Amino acid sequence: MMQAGNPKTTPTFLQLAILRTGILRYAHMLLVPQRLLVLLPLLALFGLNACLDEPGQGSLKDLRFSRDTVFFDTVFTQIGTSTQVLKLYNRGQGRINIDEISLHPNSVFRFNANGNSGPMAENLFIDPGDSLYVFLEATLDPHGGNAVLIHEDSLMVLAQGDYKRAILAAPGQDARYYLPTDTLQTAGGSLPYSILDCQTTWDASKPVVIVGYLVVDSLCNLEILAGTKVHFFNNGALWVFRGGSLQVLGELGNPVTFEGTRLNATWRETPGQWDRILINEGSTNNIIRHAIIKNGFIGIQADHLGKVAGTASGPGKVTLESVEIRNMSGLGLYTRGLDIDAYNTLVHNSGQYSGAFTLGGTIRLDHCTFGNHWNRSNRSTPAFFFSNYFLGGNTAFIADLNLRMRNSIIYGSQQGEFEYDSLGGADFNYLFEQCLIKAEEEIATGPNSRFVNILRNEDPLFRSPSAGDYRLDAESPALDAGSLSIVQENPFLLRFDLKGWNRTYTLPDLGAIEKQ
Repeated sequence: MMQAGNPKTTPTFLQLAILRTGILRYAHMLLVPQRLLVLLPLLALFGLNACLDEPGQGSLKDLRFSRDTVFFDTVFTQIGTSTQVLKLYNRGQGRINIDEISLHPNSVFRFNANGNSGPMAENLFIDPGDSLYVFLEATLDPHGGNAVLIHEDSLMVLAQGDYKRAILAAPGQDARYYLPTDTLQTAGGSLPYSILDCQTTWDASKPVVIVGYLVVDSLCNLEILAGTKVHFFNNGALWVFRGGSLQVLGELGNPVTFEGTRLNATWRETPGQWDRILINEGSTNNIIRHAIIKNGFIGIQADHLGKVAGTASGPGKVTLESVEIRNMSGLGLYTRGLDIDAYNTLVHNSGQYSGAFTLGGTIRLDHCTFGNHWNRSNRSTPAFFFSNYFLGGNTAFIADLNLRMRNSIIYGSQQGEFEYDSLGGADFNYLFEQCLIKAEEEIATGPNSRFVNILRNEDPLFRSPSAGDYRLDAESPALDAGSLSIVQENPFLLRFDLKGWNRTYTLPDLGAIEKQ
């Protein structure tokens, strides 16, 4: 049977921060700055709906659900069923006439609404200020086996040619399930979350399923061992709050995987299935090693809360070693003020930026590939962007930037995949050495330049970037174009590439993957 997580019930640093430090304002800014033009608005993130009034009668916009998602957190071993209650409220001044409440005909769920049993009930109504109780059940395999991680359906409420829905979800196999225990109310909607036990280790014995935001609280640590599979339901996320730390300890050939809960072939490489991994400042002990992060909205968002709020700074760092981030509907690797060290890291195919480093910080990128051959929608942003500022509303926050990229590749399907910008009042230092960069503007190289030994606009001849294959073809100009001395500075991390191949037999190739 499923194993539920054990979130804290005592006051936490996060809950105190909600009361004391304006974290609500930060939660409202969780997406990306105005400069980055993220496609998904906060309202869409939380699944809010809006409908038009019809004059003379109650409107579907006045209908409220007691919760947007009903999760069946208990499965009885004898009969494999559980019961949940969903209330439908009429907050308007007129009667809401409901044409139909329905489920999918072959759903594992069933309901009863005012004595009317599903999968379909017709011609119901809710008077002003009144409510309708919907009793929901699920018939499931109590042993799980190789079933889906989460059974899903939607309870559809149809009225006046429009509809609203509540998502129904139930565990489908033996796993560790973490369900929301509280809700943050923000200007954009509600953010369900739970607090993880302070010292937690996940191993590969069972998959992990996260519903809502799962928070690693201040002074607490989450360790994830090799081979562990972490799955996020819908807008689920992992939030390492200020002072918390995360160690993802995958191994070559046995990575830790972060992805959604839909695992069939149709969804295997589909972006936007979950939200993000969010890391705040306060710890320099965050490491993600040998991991695959795929099919979400933002792969990793590293935010320095103090800098985002324009207050005092403090330490904060994330180290990436042999990490692949792919198929993000928004951004792959996105920072606001937090330091990043990345080695042998491949970030590709994002709806916007593959890498965006804003609000300064110390950024060190060696043998990385930032590729973007996104073909699911129009993309107006480059693969790679960096700046020393962040725009929060009408306020510009600035911080010193020190960025260095070496033996790396920035390339994609647009004419220019490389942009940067700065504001006065903070340092703006950067150096690109032994890199292949696709840029519209000229890049000045030579002594005392910020661009040293650059291959500009030369096609690296990836084997099949549209299919996610970023290995180099035999005729690639990136072959043997790297600096061996850069590898020798840090042989422990750079001698072997993302795939475990030795890059020191000859001169190293550019990027995260050595040609074999």
